Amino acid sequence: MPIYLLSPLTTGVKHYEWHASPHREPILIRAETERDARDLAKMVCGQSVPKEITRNTCFGPWCNPDLVSCSMDTTTSYTEIGDDEVLEPAEIRAAWLDIRSPS
Repeated sequence: MPIYLLSPLTTGVKHYEWHASPHREPILIRAETERDARDLAKMVCGQSVPKEITRNTCFGPWCNPDLVSCSMDTTTSYTEIGDDEVLEPAEIRAAWLDIRSPS
């Protein structure tokens, strides 16, 4: 599976979608597709927002290409073999591992 680098293009809190994510730094994710990488970032970096704000199924900056770029990273040392997974940064990876295998 490809490795994707998701990089915020703008992190201004004035854009309402950033209220759905406390994390505003690049994320490295192994996923089958760009959409899967964005969805995983949204899942692990998201937080509760009022229901009236979430009108569509992919609310949040990680799903918005105007706010976050997503491209295949061919320079990483991570293997493309494996399941969908957050690879970096460490604190987001830890959150992903907690979500993936709750105790």
